[in-house]
Amino acid sequence: MTTTALDNSDEAADRLHTWAADSSPDRGFLFVDGPAGSGKTGLLREVATATPGACVVDAAGASTEAVLDEVMRSLGVSYGDYRSAEFLAEEIKEQDPRHSLVFVTNTQWAGRTRSTTEPLHTAEHLAGTLGIDFKMTGVRLVIEIDSTVQSLGPRVRQPLLLAPPTGTIRRPDLSALPPGYRTAALALALAEPREVRFAEWQLLCSALGSEIGMGELRSVARELFFVTITEGDCDFRVALAHHSDWRDLRAEVSDEDFHAFQTAVVDRLLTCAENGALADYRARALPAHAAAAGRFEELLSLPRLVATCRHSALIEALPVAFPHGVPAGTFAADLHYLDALGTAPSSHAEWISLLHLVALSQGDQERAQSLAESADPLPWRTVWTNWRAPGCLTRQSPRIPAVDRVRVAPVAGPDTVTSTFATGGSAVWDAATGRPAGDGPDVNRVVTSRPVEWTRYRWKDASRARLRRPPGKPSPLRALASAELHESLCTAGPSWTPRWADSTPTRGCGPRHGACPRYLPGGESPRHTDGETDVRRVEVTALEH
Repeated sequence: MTTTALDNSDEAADRLHTWAADSSPDRGFLFVDGPAGSGKTGLLREVATATPGACVVDAAGASTEAVLDEVMRSLGVSYGDYRSAEFLAEEIKEQDPRHSLVFVTNTQWAGRTRSTTEPLHTAEHLAGTLGIDFKMTGVRLVIEIDSTVQSLGPRVRQPLLLAPPTGTIRRPDLSALPPGYRTAALALALAEPREVRFAEWQLLCSALGSEIGMGELRSVARELFFVTITEGDCDFRVALAHHSDWRDLRAEVSDEDFHAFQTAVVDRLLTCAENGALADYRARALPAHAAAAGRFEELLSLPRLVATCRHSALIEALPVAFPHGVPAGTFAADLHYLDALGTAPSSHAEWISLLHLVALSQGDQERAQSLAESADPLPWRTVWTNWRAPGCLTRQSPRIPAVDRVRVAPVAGPDTVTSTFATGGSAVWDAATGRPAGDGPDVNRVVTSRPVEWTRYRWKDASRARLRRPPGKPSPLRALASAELHESLCTAGPSWTPRWADSTPTRGCGPRHGACPRYLPGGESPRHTDGETDVRRVEVTALEH
């Protein structure tokens, strides 16, 4: 298939129809490339409608996780706790998908914020795993991209390339607008979320040096053809009418003015009231603005503010803040490795519980305390931990072999648990402190006070696995082994995340990029700890609920 740009929509449709109808394809994915206005989205929808066994998924404004979730729902393929793209391909193979073709539109606009690498991440997962496995799954993908927005590099081979539009496209012209209107339009383009409330719009205008009243902003929203108003649950939101408009408008802002704007927004969000009008904007946008301003590490140094930010906002900002890799041994690296583990918190409070666990595992008592005090009551709280968190370069506790089973052991002493090691042997622990309670008896002679149910879960790929509570079912403790004692739980094993919340979390797809370690004093290179072996060295964690 040629890479010459096609300026004839009928010819482009014919070629796409031919590819979709090919009974012996040599590839499982096709990129449809072209600039804004070239008709890519309409072409994909048109061909999908006319093609038996085809469905359409829109990636605009969605995370990679949400896009893959929608692909699986559209195919009618269910899946459980483990969620990597490779695992999803196996699930598609084992089940009978409803469709054999998936048309994914607007991947160039994927992501919850505008400063994001989600377009690349999404396209790589769609093409690089699901698409490559088409001979196994029987499902192929047509993926809309725009190389002028996000380059996918050498992976884009033989795309269906559409030529730029030949007619006149009505674009925003800031030079013809009054100063207040021009500022308001620029503020929308510089916003990180794609939709903002009016109070948030005011903040953004203020960051550009203009104080604009609500009345004038409503007039701007009504009168500018490239601005839309939508009604939310309890308020109105404004946005640019076309995804491509923000790039055109941002191009008119110098690098110096852009940085000054981002800095002003971060300064304001760092000091806004906890439950004020800007609290939600801070939760979903502060990490992206901090990354764009070069102040992401400053944000991470403030645990109370980190606790106000959404899990997805922090994770999505990581590759923007660290385009060459996350420095090892930092809190940013902790976030990276949590993403690599596939943590999917079912609520914001559970996300804080996870951060609290990691802080204690790293020996950072001050951060752990700040996180616990800055959040609502946590669904579970770590009392003590012997877990060596992924990416941790130093061990905070003695080395413990991989734990195979944990059980209540009153014979060994009151309020103790016994852990059996995968390599043989056992140890007895004080459930209140986490310290060894002595050598302990042979595990085969231990009599438990009551049966303790424990299950060994599959661990296909520790760097990408995902734990999830099935919808509508109780929320059990997900761990390799666990023992219940009074008001706490002792757990061990790689599947260490407990589930107490009622909501169903969105599963993730693994890390956005690799970690870039700093050299330790004396030139010693740090050792990465990522994957099943290191995760199994947790050994015992007591949780209070």
